[in-house]
Amino acid sequence: MNNLTSRIILFNRKREIMVLKDRDSDYWGLPGGGVKLSESPKEGLIREIKEEISINLSSDLKLVGVEYRKDKKNSESIFIFYGGILSDRDIVKIKPANEIGEVRFIYAAGAYKLLTPSMARRLRLILPNITKGIVYLENGQKI
Repeated sequence: MNNLTSRIILFNRKREIMVLKDRDSDYWGLPGGGVKLSESPKEGLIREIKEEISINLSSDLKLVGVEYRKDKKNSESIFIFYGGILSDRDIVKIKPANEIGEVRFIYAAGAYKLLTPSMARRLRLILPNITKGIVYLENGQKI
């Protein structure tokens, strides 16, 4: 089965990246999550962001990366969108859901250390190209 996941890169005015930590684990990641069968990757992302941190994203999101990952049992397609710079007004409206333990804004260098290795690798490849086009990866390798 091919699972679909959508994530988003959001910045504050200082160009720090938003990262989230799950309440019940040490996992830090970009905001987003699983996409339902009835949703497009963008629709699923907009729903997940509303559920996770109570922000209503506009539909004006830019696809900046796609990764296809496969192991012996499953496969996953991960869509990474760029959502721009959140206003201070949006940032103060952030209300993490019960599943979210913490929301932080952190510079890219710090994010690379905090995120899982696969998420950090994705971010390292996507950020330099965020305005240039879509980065495509297969199992962590740029194609």
